[in-house]
Amino acid sequence: MRIIKFRAWHSPTGKMYEVGRMFFGNINGASTHLRGYAYSEPNETTFITFNHLMQFTGLLDKNGEEIYEGDIVRVWRFRDDDEPALNEFSDHRVEWCGNGYPAFDLKPNYTEESNGLSHIVAGADGEWMEVIGNIFEPELLQKTGDLK
Repeated sequence: MRIIKFRAWHSPTGKMYEVGRMFFGNINGASTHLRGYAYSEPNETTFITFNHLMQFTGLLDKNGEEIYEGDIVRVWRFRDDDEPALNEFSDHRVEWCGNGYPAFDLKPNYTEESNGLSHIVAGADGEWMEVIGNIFEPELLQKTGDLK
């Protein structure tokens, strides 16, 4: 069974929250905001308006860390501890594609083929990836280039 869960970035506090429960607010039938109970610490529950909601992809990186929409991942094409100069990597953000391609994938595209994310996690060609941050950490974006 697939695990459905979310995390949310709350801009006013600059914190990432694990989402516990969500509520959709509306006025006269029009959706106006998404609020809910969120957890930034094990025993800290907060009721907030979510600024940016990100879904868990259902995939794990090489360290067993959950991969979410909005994460920045480093993809290693080769791994040679004896010859570090041969190691090649690229950085990508994880996005929901939608519009005729309902899946999470990497941007910029990792390969010409669709669904490079699943391809890498499967380890078919000896590639692997690790989560190195998310799109809400500006210092990381400066290190990895323009991944906006």
